[in-house]
Amino acid sequence: MDFYEVANTPTGHSIWRMAYGIEYSGGLAGKTQDTEFQILDPGGYGSIDSAGAFVGRLDGFEGGFMFESEGVQNADGSFVMNFDIVPGTGHGGLTGLAGRGQVVATREHCRPEDTPDTCETLVSYTLAYSLPRA
Repeated sequence: MDFYEVANTPTGHSIWRMAYGIEYSGGLAGKTQDTEFQILDPGGYGSIDSAGAFVGRLDGFEGGFMFESEGVQNADGSFVMNFDIVPGTGHGGLTGLAGRGQVVATREHCRPEDTPDTCETLVSYTLAYSLPRA
């Protein structure tokens, strides 16, 4: 993961740019490449905007698509991101794909003294989609 501070204000708010990949399993199985921007206050709360590309399988159909998302982050690193599949970007077995979903990262199972280095963030997703079949 590449994480760069782009700007910082006198009030302590900052803008960060991240580049990373995520591996998904379940009905959506594959990998993404993501670019993300975060605007955070001094306590670590803020907004997240990202875009990326997925390649893999969706309920047995192999292909890929592009997505864009927005969300909010808490100081402990937990977040909720809502994403949309960009219309017209589905390819392979996912040609014509449309949909939207949500990614949720939680740290509720962690102890108060834990940090992101000592307790893993758990990530889950939901995806509602339509896929035309000939």
